[in-house]
Amino acid sequence: MSRSKERLELKYLIRSDLRGRLVNLWQKHLQPAEHTNVDGSYPVLSQYYDSPRLHFYHDKYAGVPIRRKLRIRTYWPSFSKGANFIEIKHRRGQRMWKSRKCLSGDIETFLKDPAKAGGIYAALAQQYSLQRTAQVFYVRHAYVATDSVVGNLRLTFDSSIICLPPSTKMGEESLYSRKNLLLPEHFSIFEIKADKALPEWIFRTIKKEGLLCRPLSKYVLAVDKMSPLLLQLGDS
Repeated sequence: MSRSKERLELKYLIRSDLRGRLVNLWQKHLQPAEHTNVDGSYPVLSQYYDSPRLHFYHDKYAGVPIRRKLRIRTYWPSFSKGANFIEIKHRRGQRMWKSRKCLSGDIETFLKDPAKAGGIYAALAQQYSLQRTAQVFYVRHAYVATDSVVGNLRLTFDSSIICLPPSTKMGEESLYSRKNLLLPEHFSIFEIKADKALPEWIFRTIKKEGLLCRPLSKYVLAVDKMSPLLLQLGDS
């Protein structure tokens, strides 16, 4: 199991065409992150879990400052390919960190019951009787700072964000169906993760573009999208 360093996390809702402008403005400060494709992107598929009463969902909506959520994630359009990881994302205000473990063996076993991962993952799954709630898929363009002076600075742009019911198999029809989109096609979620203060070149551009930091959660958007089914289950 690994634990990431605690970092500041800021999120912005932007028009997708702004990504190219920002990357061009910051090109001398950035380089594509590791494990990206030729265009600097990679796919992300996450299976989220919550209690029968949607404890994590309601904590986010209520703005509870210290909270957690559990998910299983892969960097393919399917859990049946490549490596799979179970994660607990911890948040304290605008700062976050992740506990993560690579899963080996039959992935369907873990998808059905994340407690099979053992340790802190089993403890959280058992504490809240966690069950599969929603799947979220998107394409991420990721960049890191070239200057070590600014610390571990990572910028990501997530687009083509879709959601599916928890047990639905991801397929080509699902990936390209507009009815599954969480956001209009011309919008993306821009995230900044930093372990130091933001460098002036980012701060200045964000101010100039009038970007507003928002408490965006793909998981919450997915639950909202699939309402009233999930919310009815949470109230039962």
